[in-house]
Amino acid sequence: MVSLSETGDWMLQEWALSLWPQDDQAFAIDDASPSSLLDMSPAAATGLLNITSLDFYTANLAPSPPMIQPLGLGSENSSQFFCSPHDGEYLQRLRTNGIDGLTTILPIQDIIIDHSVMASHCWSAALAVSALTMSKQGLLSTPNSRQHAIQHYRNAIQCLRKSFPQESPAAFQNVSADDLLGWFLTRLLLANFDLCRGNLTSWRHHLRIVGRIFSSWHQRILADSRGRQLAHAFARMALLVELQNGDLALTRVQDMNPGVASQLISMMEESDSSRDRLLALIRNVSKLEIKFRYRPELHDKWTRKLEFIDAKLTEWQRNLPASELPVDTGVADSVKFPIDPGSSMSSLEVTPLTFPNSANPYTSAVNYAHFLCARMRVRTRYLPNGGRIKPPETESTVLYTCRIAAGLSPRGCARANAFGHGMMPALVGSYRWSNNAQARHWITSWLQGYEEEGGREGLWNVQQTRRLLSFLDDEARRRSSISGCWDIIAARIEDEDDSSDKESVNSDGSTTDVSFAMQEDFDWSSSRMSLNPFRVVVHSRSPDGWATDHYVVS
Repeated sequence: MVSLSETGDWMLQEWALSLWPQDDQAFAIDDASPSSLLDMSPAAATGLLNITSLDFYTANLAPSPPMIQPLGLGSENSSQFFCSPHDGEYLQRLRTNGIDGLTTILPIQDIIIDHSVMASHCWSAALAVSALTMSKQGLLSTPNSRQHAIQHYRNAIQCLRKSFPQESPAAFQNVSADDLLGWFLTRLLLANFDLCRGNLTSWRHHLRIVGRIFSSWHQRILADSRGRQLAHAFARMALLVELQNGDLALTRVQDMNPGVASQLISMMEESDSSRDRLLALIRNVSKLEIKFRYRPELHDKWTRKLEFIDAKLTEWQRNLPASELPVDTGVADSVKFPIDPGSSMSSLEVTPLTFPNSANPYTSAVNYAHFLCARMRVRTRYLPNGGRIKPPETESTVLYTCRIAAGLSPRGCARANAFGHGMMPALVGSYRWSNNAQARHWITSWLQGYEEEGGREGLWNVQQTRRLLSFLDDEARRRSSISGCWDIIAARIEDEDDSSDKESVNSDGSTTDVSFAMQEDFDWSSSRMSLNPFRVVVHSRSPDGWATDHYVVS
């Protein structure tokens, strides 16, 4: 049985950095530690997969270009790092925020114009991200974007290794502020590159290195306005890691000074961005939800805490401008999907709600859908016998969420949320809370539309999630025939590559990028891997107590 005792106040105190270990060995992850179940939100509990299979694209690639020497401090001759005639086009997309979904995670336009931190590894990493997104979108103006992305990624890694052969906290003692920020930005860009191509193990790997350096040198980084921007972006990415899989959070005590971890959380809770604040609330809902399910006999305690979060969600909604609220224009056609032949169920027609006055309709829609889902979850109560009491407005909330999704296309959601959270978790939460067969069919049919974009939406593998939902439905029916009162507490796909989610520490204290060392080419499509069998862990509760079972979904 997993211990889920509440974190004590000592976890929130500021640790003296002078007492924090200054070598990479001290940051080694204890593989024997029990995994927590704090990823239990409907989004995380559906087992949203990390694509980590090393089955890469095998086309013949042009040789890697020669190593590019770092630009002089303050140099504005960006053409020095160009590798192809299309690099000017990639750079223009960066300067004009032309990369779908990146701005809400890493505001590259605000940083890239500051050439004092843009060393060669920064430029190469930025161009790799730009070229990769153009390749994924199949833009005909740059038919070789895939090869260009690989070349720039390689250059970034090689230049980073040359400039920073040791990436332990102690190695940054005498590094200049600009060089430290340049390294920081490069790692964040490389992380987003790997997330965009679906390799979440490498995504976490880059961010975990950043977290360990930031843990020791956060005061130097935060002393600079550019550093504060980067720190906020990192706080956002660290939160995304925790939402995707709480077991692998970057802020665990073995990885980060708890005082610094608390500071990152505060950045999200106090952010000017409504999306950041909402994701921080969702994190709190998820952590409290699993505690309530584990100890439902402490009903009054959990209810008080849930009511506090409910009030915070209401405050979040109240502070939204009118442009961020859904509108029924009355002119949009309803969205419906065909029913399987032979079914007596009629197709559900869903009238779209839209955000016609929003500067970013996709962001506004995702925010509001997650607000609805979080409020539905926070108003749910759990019983000692394994059951739950859902709020009376559950089905209307599910329909409202579907109406928001109906105003968008899955393909547009995949692009708008290519580096972040997205619409899918809110719909999955609605699916798991609803008993309406028509609404559930509508949700799974809408999710099928992600296949046009390779079956991914940022953090999430949508194709495998749909397979997991079907498996859990079958398993629930099987279990209920044996025990009348049985509930899935948490379920997720097991990441088989998590054991390699750390750098290799060399005898001289330097680190080696294991992920890059193993990868010469890349698999750019998750569709084929999504059809492969995958392993699932299911935590459940019945009147007899907890159970943990492992399955293979073929």
